[in-house]
Amino acid sequence: LSILPGFGRAPPHDQSRDPSREAYNIIKTKTDYEVQMYGDRLNVTLQNLNEQYKTLENLLTGNNVEIYDHRIIPPSLENVFIYLMSKAS
Repeated sequence: LSILPGFGRAPPHDQSRDPSREAYNIIKTKTDYEVQMYGDRLNVTLQNLNEQYKTLENLLTGNNVEIYDHRIIPPSLENVFIYLMSKAS
């Protein structure tokens, strides 16, 4: 799953926050989902899209991060490489 996070409810004057980095940190610390950053998008590995997407969406919106876009993507060779390298270290 590839998501594009943003701040739907954040104060407009707060330009110092990065929604992708905040979403990454939230997912990494509060779930056991595999998550990787790709520019302003995050790739999140979910085992059961129907159940886990809603949990992910609720977790992020509960922390004032909205999902502006999402799409289902197959894992790329780069995703697999990064996953294996992270498990090796």
